[in-house]
Amino acid sequence: MKFFRKRPLKHLFILISFYILNLNLAFSHFGGRSYSTWKLKDQKVEASLRIKAFLIRKMRFSDSPKMNLTESLNAYLEEKVVVTKEDEICPLYKRPFSLPLQGGDMVVSFSFQCPKRLNDVSKIKIYFNAFFPFSPQHLHFAEINYLGKRENQYILFSKEKRAYSLQKNE
Repeated sequence: MKFFRKRPLKHLFILISFYILNLNLAFSHFGGRSYSTWKLKDQKVEASLRIKAFLIRKMRFSDSPKMNLTESLNAYLEEKVVVTKEDEICPLYKRPFSLPLQGGDMVVSFSFQCPKRLNDVSKIKIYFNAFFPFSPQHLHFAEINYLGKRENQYILFSKEKRAYSLQKNE
């Protein structure tokens, strides 16, 4: 105890620094979760994604100091989320648009326009490659409504599984 009496402020500073470092290390591998709902009907694929804002702040989507958090998130998702129909890319119909919600969540909505109308034999594939490069433990849960019928409870996307295929008559 005599050790701490000589310079108490210095030692207090060292203890606080170690505490902050340990907290930072404890949360640096925290993967987090995000959720989305998808509606596939006619030629459109509409998506709404929800993620905690603090997870977005931890991820650096852009090095540009001119882009704010929502702009960089929108641009990032535009690159990392893709939908195909019969192996043909469905282009974005509405670019990602983010809104903050109460409780610290962000919601992003966007939609794709497929070249041909979706039907029972359409093979649709959703590629969700967002957030995993920043946080390998991240999990994304998707709820999919395909032609008015809900798919499984939730579809899980992870670092190992970044795509999901669905076809109505499989």
